Amino acid sequence: MILQLENNIVEAETELALDRSIPLDHPERTRFGTMFDWMRSGGAEFPKLKLRYYTPDYRGVHSATKINKGETILYVPVHQLLTLDMAM
Repeated sequence: MILQLENNIVEAETELALDRSIPLDHPERTRFGTMFDWMRSGGAEFPKLKLRYYTPDYRGVHSATKINKGETILYVPVHQLLTLDMAM
């Protein structure tokens, strides 16, 4: 499972690097890269998901592989949860 997760992360990072829908030096790429690194280093897991840009202000989340009933597609540790209450 760990190897599959790392492979999916590398694949997602590669796709993002090759994505030319926004310029490589666009600030959104930096923000997204920072968030991606923060999620990964904090223990978030999303082995079945791919994230993609469409425009600088529009991103999408897609299935990377078939998702079976009952499968976890996103795990976010409690210490990484951001809620409206926390923001206030």
